[in-house]
Amino acid sequence: MSLEIHKQIEQSSEKNINLFNAEVINFPKEKKIDIPKYLESNNSNVWKLYDKSNINEDRDQLKAVIGICLTFGSLFLMGLYSNLI
Repeated sequence: MSLEIHKQIEQSSEKNINLFNAEVINFPKEKKIDIPKYLESNNSNVWKLYDKSNINEDRDQLKAVIGICLTFGSLFLMGLYSNLI
C-alpha cells in the first residue's frame, strides 16, 4: 500500500511541475472594445418598476409587486370577511 501511495505522490508532483512551467498567453491590447449602447448605464437616481427607456425591461418587477399587493389584499379581505361572519 505504501508503494501505491508513493506512486501517487510522484504523479501529483510531476503534474505540479508541469503546472508551474505553464506560460501565460498574452493577448494583443491593440483592439479597442466598443461598448454597446444598451450596456451603458443611465446614472439617474430614480428607480422605476417599469422603465420604458430600458431595452431589456420585461416588466418582471412590476408583475412581482402587483402579485404581492394582490396577495396581501386578498388575505386582508378574507380576514375581514371571516371576522364579520
